[in-house]
Amino acid sequence: MLLSFITLAIKAEKSATARVALFFLLTLFLFTFNDSQQRLAYLYWPGLIIMGIALKGEVQTPNSPRDKNLDKTYV
Repeated sequence: MLLSFITLAIKAEKSATARVALFFLLTLFLFTFNDSQQRLAYLYWPGLIIMGIALKGEVQTPNSPRDKNLDKTYV
């Protein structure tokens, strides 16, 4: 968990997906102190998928040409 945190913290500077995965990891850590683990089950699998995508590194940067085209469509 510590290695995932360090890796995601480094990748979070450039990737929005890594930021979401980092927030999930922090949420997962904080929810482990809670008595009710039922809420954690609803966050666990989607969060692991997002963490896998972020750790694999196949994410788009926010300044990609695809995002620029979306800005033009809403103007």
